[in-house]
Amino acid sequence: MSQFDNLYLCPRCEHTDLLHAEDMICDKCGFKHCFVAKHISSSDRRYWVDLELNGDAWRKEKRVATMVKQHLPKDKNITKSFEKLVSQMFASLSTNKDQIDSYFPEFTRDYKRTTGKRNKGWKSSKPNLRQGRAVTRGLLYEGAFNRILSEHDQFQPVFTPAIMLEDATLWKELKSNGDDLFGSADDEDDDLFASDDDIDETELIYFEPDGWFLHEGQKIPIEFKTYGEGGLVRKNFLKGFSQSRRYASLSDSYHGENPNHYSALIICCPEERKFACVMLDDRIGKILGS
Repeated sequence: MSQFDNLYLCPRCEHTDLLHAEDMICDKCGFKHCFVAKHISSSDRRYWVDLELNGDAWRKEKRVATMVKQHLPKDKNITKSFEKLVSQMFASLSTNKDQIDSYFPEFTRDYKRTTGKRNKGWKSSKPNLRQGRAVTRGLLYEGAFNRILSEHDQFQPVFTPAIMLEDATLWKELKSNGDDLFGSADDEDDDLFASDDDIDETELIYFEPDGWFLHEGQKIPIEFKTYGEGGLVRKNFLKGFSQSRRYASLSDSYHGENPNHYSALIICCPEERKFACVMLDDRIGKILGS
């Protein structure tokens, strides 16, 4: 048994400690919905740390902007504001290489042990070195993304999955009546996983953006994608757009603070030292064929 097998991870303060028998409350900050911790491979983590230490400065990938320039939101201010935030994040990675080890997390959540359910797409039955590094890449850079932006007033981290009813009309009615069957993913004082006896698991939707972009009273879901060398291609850009758009309507149904159905996407390729970002609304459907 590994020394890391019986630890919990707090998603809010990133504290790790021995699992409790009765609850998943963080001993350090009191967060109520911690996860079973999973240690990130030290060798895979070292690979990406070394890549950042020895890599060139990050630069912007222009092909994404070219693809979407005729299909961006009419509100140019929100696009500029988001692009500025993301550019600052990657500039921070470039200028603070000596801090990269502190930016990259050492633990992630063990989804299966926490929930008892298999996390689809988490791991192939035949893992290999390249695949292991690819999984680690996403975990590390998403962790760095959250750490760098955590103090920014336009960013709000997501600590736990959002849970809502699949029936959007019924969900809206319940919310308007002040009912909250499952608590809030943003409020650790609520019982996130509390459920009503009349609610069946199949009636629920779980979704978890990588963060929220806050702009003039709006709360916009962010999708963060990393790709391996050679992965910055049109096919992957379109896939990223589609995944991002899924959160647009879900988020407004969930919290009612995304009336324009915006969604934000950040993509990067550490090995090529390139990144791109885009703010999307329904206009992107012309590219996606919807």
